[in-house]
Amino acid sequence: LGEAIVGNYAGRSLGWRMKRGGEPVVVAFPSKSECLICPPCLIFRSDSNGEDLENFAGAGLFESVPAFQNRVQRVTYWNARIITDRDYRMRLLKRIGELAFLVEDKYAVPQDIEGVVVGAETVALVQTRTQV
Repeated sequence: LGEAIVGNYAGRSLGWRMKRGGEPVVVAFPSKSECLICPPCLIFRSDSNGEDLENFAGAGLFESVPAFQNRVQRVTYWNARIITDRDYRMRLLKRIGELAFLVEDKYAVPQDIEGVVVGAETVALVQTRTQV
């Protein structure tokens, strides 16, 4: 779950940057020691009206509450393909970067985007909003 990334959990996520038309540059490898595993269920979220006020980024002000308790699990990175396979990592990060530029061009301003990787290489955009 993304809550381990944006929540107050120790460690970093995979960090990288990319210039338009360029190649990704990894600036930090992940170091989160725990992840949250959610059983298939509903997750109740705050009303987005409070999160999307003009000139205000309220995301994260309220908690997401799953219908069933998340299970905390230790994270291991040693066998994660995004860590062990440089070509795969760079290809995936480039695909994400290209999507970010496409969304920015569509809305004509930088965006705060959220997405998921489905399977090995399909990147799906699930949310975008103006970066504040």
